[in-house]
Amino acid sequence: MLVRSLTDICLENMEFITKLVEDGKITPVIDRRYSLEQANDAMQYLGEGHAQGKVVLNVGEGK
Repeated sequence: MLVRSLTDICLENMEFITKLVEDGKITPVIDRRYSLEQANDAMQYLGEGHAQGKVVLNVGEGK
């Protein structure tokens, strides 16, 4: 009997999704970007329920 851990399954899913994005078959929708310093604003925005896509926190360089 082959038993796989949940992390293995999640990794496989992430690899599959990554390939779809790389191949241009799906495009992630980013609603807003916030710097890490604006995390409270991001959480407030999410809590309001208006997000139409992903809300991204930029960490480190490349803000």
